[in-house]
Amino acid sequence: MPTGSGPHGWVLAALALSLIGDVALLQSGAGKGFVLGLFSFFLAHLAYVAALASAGVNARMSGLAAVPLVVAGLVVVRWLWPKAKPKLRGPVVAYIGVISVMVATAVGHFTTGAAAGGWALAGAVSFYLSDLFVARERFVRAGFVNKALGLPLYFGAQMLWVWWLAARAL
Repeated sequence: MPTGSGPHGWVLAALALSLIGDVALLQSGAGKGFVLGLFSFFLAHLAYVAALASAGVNARMSGLAAVPLVVAGLVVVRWLWPKAKPKLRGPVVAYIGVISVMVATAVGHFTTGAAAGGWALAGAVSFYLSDLFVARERFVRAGFVNKALGLPLYFGAQMLWVWWLAARAL
């Protein structure tokens, strides 16, 4: 990412990485396409964290937000662990970690009182929730409800990130 690009460059990178992840996840099953998608989204979440960091974050509040997110992450790991193939357990745990960091960082950004910080927080939370439906689809129980709830949350999350940038520019 070019230095000085600020949140805009990082969000653009996150959106591009998410597109790669979307295409990869179109592959059926939990093979290489799934792993590539997981890795692409992992990097996208890091880019969102960088966008938030470049816009300003209250580290204390991010740390406080991390506490319930660690608890939630442990619940999700316990839910998925027996259902995930052993070779996917490490990547899934890492992914849960990075998306939790993204949400905690969004809380830290929101609590700075930054303009439009609520859009970023809503985007991060929506992304987290959408990924619970992806996990349910891939590891627990495939079904219509996962797509019916997960897809609007996911695409809504991406739009919220864009709205965050637009609202910051006003």
